[in-house]
Amino acid sequence: MQAASPNSLAKRLLVALFGFESPFPGSDRNLFSFGASAEQRTPRFKLSIQQLAKTRGLSPRETEVFAYLAKGRNCSFISTQLVISEETAKTHIKRIYRKFGVHSQQALLDLIELDGHHKTET
Repeated sequence: MQAASPNSLAKRLLVALFGFESPFPGSDRNLFSFGASAEQRTPRFKLSIQQLAKTRGLSPRETEVFAYLAKGRNCSFISTQLVISEETAKTHIKRIYRKFGVHSQQALLDLIELDGHHKTET
């Protein structure tokens, strides 16, 4: 007996549990992309954040902080995760807000959401 590929096992499991091969009928999309390239495995959210950061001229460290802000994280959490002082995190956050032309995290999240809707409509 030959070993089944991870994709065929995943398909069998989906059929057994839910009665269908893919939750995306009529599409070649798959829940399990074991052989996917690094770009295909990168979540759309992360790619969107990276593109927005690049467009607004964020530094690599500001991009890291921006990713946490985009997920709704606060200054204290960000400083702990990135092993920086809260004052340094606040400075990064202020610079990010300035580059995006906003004054609050909620306004930043709204801008990110609008950018996502814009991309799906075009």
